[in-house]
Amino acid sequence: MKPSISKPAIVTTIGIAAVLGISLAAIPVLAQLNEAAEIEAVSQQYREAWQRGDLDRVMQFWTPDAKSIGPGGVATGTAAIRASLEQSARMGIHDLRHEERETYGRGDTVVEVTRSVAFDSAGTPMLTVRYMTLWQKSGGQWRIHREFVVPVGAPQQP
Repeated sequence: MKPSISKPAIVTTIGIAAVLGISLAAIPVLAQLNEAAEIEAVSQQYREAWQRGDLDRVMQFWTPDAKSIGPGGVATGTAAIRASLEQSARMGIHDLRHEERETYGRGDTVVEVTRSVAFDSAGTPMLTVRYMTLWQKSGGQWRIHREFVVPVGAPQQP
């Protein structure tokens, strides 16, 4: 006599397999969402330190061998990046708001692409830029390893 399997049991088994398959397929997407949320939180900490004028804290968000590449040239290492950021502060840049954000990758390296607007202390938009930031995670901390900055024109009024 052959063992028989009821139709409800077959449907249940197929349903469980489908749920497991969908769940396993979603793991990379969920991981990427988690990393994007972590980077957004770190970006907010960076922004708050910048607004306070705490350049020592801002520099903690950069890797020791970081590079910042923009229209003015390449700043290599934390001393050069700090000098570049000091110049931005002297220009009156008080805030940087990311208005569009895309995050790609997972694990210890993530790329973030943003369209951002720089504001002075009165809240007046100064310039609009595109950033491509390569974030590296080491010691449980996300840090900027490479940053590419491209001006894209006059700021749009909020």
